[in-house]
Amino acid sequence: MSAARHPRGQNLVLLALTMLFIALMVTITLSLGVKVRQRHELQNLADVAAYSNAVQAARAFNDMAMVNRLMVSTFVAQAADESLISYASYGRAMANAAVVAADNAQVGCTSAANPRGLASLQAFAQGARNFKAANYSSLEATWEAQDQAAGNEAVSIQHTLAMLSSEISPDVDPAAPVNKNELRYKLFRNFELQTLTRSILDRAGQPDVHVINGPPATITMREFDSCNGDPASGLCFDHSWSENLLQAAMGSRGDSFSTNRATSPAFPDLASAASNAGVSLSFAKENGSGYWSTMSSSPEPHRASTETAWADDHGTVTVSAGGCSATESIYAFVKSTDLANTEDQHDWSFKVNADEPQPVEVNHHTMGKCFSCPSVWVRTVGFLPVDSAADAWGEPKVVVALERDVTARKFPWELHFTFPFVPNATNTAWDARGEKLESSVGAGLDVSKQTAEATAIVYFHRFDHWREPPNLLNPFWRATLVAADVDAEGKDDLPASVGLVNQGRAWTALKRAGFEGVH
Repeated sequence: MSAARHPRGQNLVLLALTMLFIALMVTITLSLGVKVRQRHELQNLADVAAYSNAVQAARAFNDMAMVNRLMVSTFVAQAADESLISYASYGRAMANAAVVAADNAQVGCTSAANPRGLASLQAFAQGARNFKAANYSSLEATWEAQDQAAGNEAVSIQHTLAMLSSEISPDVDPAAPVNKNELRYKLFRNFELQTLTRSILDRAGQPDVHVINGPPATITMREFDSCNGDPASGLCFDHSWSENLLQAAMGSRGDSFSTNRATSPAFPDLASAASNAGVSLSFAKENGSGYWSTMSSSPEPHRASTETAWADDHGTVTVSAGGCSATESIYAFVKSTDLANTEDQHDWSFKVNADEPQPVEVNHHTMGKCFSCPSVWVRTVGFLPVDSAADAWGEPKVVVALERDVTARKFPWELHFTFPFVPNATNTAWDARGEKLESSVGAGLDVSKQTAEATAIVYFHRFDHWREPPNLLNPFWRATLVAADVDAEGKDDLPASVGLVNQGRAWTALKRAGFEGVH
């Protein structure tokens, strides 16, 4: 008699198969869950790294803007110094001009026709000459000392500008050592080595994640130093002289002494001498200014320029007595260039006529050393915005690409086995390790690398000033995450940033299928 199958034994078999199935489902769920979590963590890390790099760059831009602002104020101080030199020279010319005017007023003024007027003019002119003869040596020594001190101060101001410039831009002296402390070097060094990104990964405790080298750093550095790019826009470390700073300095000379010196220096002794002699002495001062221009030998300003620092004063003096009078024009100006240029000028009227020595000005009121002469403008960092949304108005973006090697860490639920999931079917492979694709589509494709890309932008915005173009004079730079195709180059930058064959193929295939996940 055959033994009947025991129902209890069948139940045990079913229970065992059920537990096996449940265990299999749990491992599959754990594997898929971990892979999804790792993918989200990887993208979060990429986002954090891109945003942090953009914040660092925005802070560097704001630091540059503050230094540039300080440089502008120092340039204005330079203009004030030039103005003082010119104004003092104009004062010196005034006294001599008054004597010359008194002499010229005597021409045609006869003693028979106007005896009192002629006598007054002669007394005034002689009194002025007597005063000069008695005091010329001491006054000349004081003048030369003060004039030299003013020139030295002008050089000192230029040296201060050069030191400020070295904080934000490369040293343009080929013989000078590279300044490792300047912002440009540190900013680019971080992009090149991706130092901040690697620091973030270290702190995140993700040993299986590493930075994709090469294209992301190249793209970022292209964005941050694009003066020679196409289009030529963005941050310019190689821009010779900043026109923006020149115009800012020209427009920041708010003090009337630097831009509108309409008051003549006071000479109480001279006025008293004229009054005592019965002479009318009248000075008419036209505006004087300190500026940077292509001014020629004429004391009138021309187009703004970075090549030469100027200051000029001009006006007239009228001397009259008893119907006899004469008017003389007065001028004074100072022209300062760099040490490599010997065209410095410091001139005022009536030196020769008043028997004063004719000084030879070479480097007396110079603006300091120049590496790309002629110029008194120190090397600066500028920003050239482009009038196009296709290039995000020239505002730079930061690209970070990370990769996770899923084979670096092993988990107990990552099973790899074959099993017939359908009766009478061939065994099907199941790879929970995520190393190769086990499917009818793309079978054998290496999927052991997870890749994440993030893009952030350093953008300029001042509240209620949306139309203000990006610049490095106002510290309103900010950072935010953006879509990879924020500019026209993004469509090529994204696949290039991941740089690997499989990821590049996957990206191309997704885009061809209409994938819009980049947004």
